[in-house]
Amino acid sequence: MSVCLSFCLSGWLAGWLAGWLAGWLAGWLAGWLAGWLAGWLAGWLAGWLAGWLAGWLAGWLAGWLAGWLAGWLAGWLAGWLAGCLI
Repeated sequence: MSVCLSFCLSGWLAGWLAGWLAGWLAGWLAGWLAGWLAGWLAGWLAGWLAGWLAGWLAGWLAGWLAGWLAGWLAGWLAGWLAGCLI
């Protein structure tokens, strides 16, 4: 009887330990992978968005400023020349 109980108990303990270890490892791996993926995706998206926004804003501002300056200079020069010639 005690041999049967010993085998039964050791089998139950081994099964419980193996199941607990496998569950813990699978949960830890899934959690780590999900966290790493979410962090990487959020960082990449934020970096890409910030870079795109900064580039677009800088390009738009530079283009607007260059256009405004060229237009103002051309208008001023045309007005000055017309005033001198009249």
